[in-house]
Formats: sequence, structure tokens, C-alpha cells
Amino acid sequence: MMRVTARPGLLRAATTLALATAQPMSTQMARWTGRGTTETEQATATEGPVTPVGWAFVIWTPLFAGSLAYAATDLRRVRAGEAVSGAAGWWANAALAGNVAWSLNSQFRRLDEVSVALILGSASAATVSVALAERDPEGAAGAAASRYIGPLAGWLCVAGFANVETTRNLRRGRPEGEDADRGAVRLVAAAATVGSATAVVVRGNPGFAVAACWGLAGIAMKALRDGRAPVATAAGLGALAVATSSVVARSVTARR
Repeated sequence: MMRVTARPGLLRAATTLALATAQPMSTQMARWTGRGTTETEQATATEGPVTPVGWAFVIWTPLFAGSLAYAATDLRRVRAGEAVSGAAGWWANAALAGNVAWSLNSQFRRLDEVSVALILGSASAATVSVALAERDPEGAAGAAASRYIGPLAGWLCVAGFANVETTRNLRRGRPEGEDADRGAVRLVAAAATVGSATAVVVRGNPGFAVAACWGLAGIAMKALRDGRAPVATAAGLGALAVATSSVVARSVTARR
């Protein structure tokens, strides 16, 4: 990372805090303004087997809290003239901004191709932030980004593929029966493949692994509830693949 005491460092840290604060607030804009449609209503209209079970979305509480904790930590370090997140911080800001934009788009437009681009862009930015943080030679500054942004990257990695499904259903209508299962298995397999590869890129970041596996477990539980054995199996194996990749990558990194 780097030591930043000049105005650019303070501006970036203040922007991080503003974006972290805007994240949970942006999810309520449809309710507060009386316009648009809530995220839940949008998702319910087009969701499919790749959308995790309802209780899985409680993960947003610790994700929002983690973003705020990261922002507060980084701002404190800037003010104290200590090493801060540097490039990882800018990428974290891009991830938070993309997340806010996704929320607003989903409420005031719909879960369409723009939504997919926003969530995948946000996931990519968060991944770059964590990857840079994991390579931080300074230690403490990178640890904050690694600890707090890692889970966001993991969850968005899986959520992005659920968004692909909702967009497809919006454009083509919900598939039925075996067609729905086959399409869902392909998307879950893609999510698991990308998640496993990303786990290596972020050097087995524990937060990334836990959040990605949480999302895949949520898909598996919903599939079991709905009697979709192929989807449940794919999601379960996918979670195992992500966890295994993370453990191996972490072990290799520890030996260096």
C-alpha cells in the first residue's frame, strides 16, 4: 500500500465513507420516494432457481456494516498519516459505487442487461481491490481492505449469475421443468467455476470464500425446497469447489 497524507488521499477516504453510507440507504429509495419498485418486488417477478433462498440475503447486513467499518478505518489512517489502501481503495470505491448504481437501477428501471453489467462490474472491482490488498507489503492497510471487501466480492460473484438468470427470464419468460433445471445448472456451474478461479486470484481470501459459499448454499437450499435435485447438487458441489480452491490457495500463499 502507500502512505497518503495529501488531499487526494483524504478525498478518496471521504468518498469511501460516503459510498459506504449510501449503500444501505440506496436500497430504500423506492419506499422513500413512493416511486419505482422495491428490489424484492423486482426480483420476485423474474427470479429463478439460481436466486438464493430468502434468508440468504441477510448477508447484506454484515456486508453493509463491513463497508462502513472499512471506510471508517481507512479515513482514520489517512488522518493519522498512516499507510492506507491506495489503489485497492480506489477499486473498493468503484465496487461500492457500482453496488449503489445497481440498487437504484433495479428500483427505478428493472433487472435487465444494465443491471447485469453493474453487478458484474462491481464484483470485478471488489475482486481487484482484494487481490491488491492481499499483496500488500505494509500489512495493516491491506488487512482492512482484505477483511471487509473480500466478503462483498464473494457474494457479488455469485449474485451476478443470479442476475443473468433474472434478465434472461425478463426477456424470454421463465423456462419450465427440465429446461429450467438445465439452464440453472449451467449458470451455477459457471458461478462455481468463476468463484473457484477468483479464490485463487485473491489468494484464498477467507471472507470471499465464506460469502461465495453462502450464496451457493442459499441456491442449494432453495433447490432442495423446490425439489430441484440437479440444481441442489450443482450448487453443493460448487460450494465445495470454491472452498477447496480457497484452502489450497491460502496454504500455498502461507508457504511463500
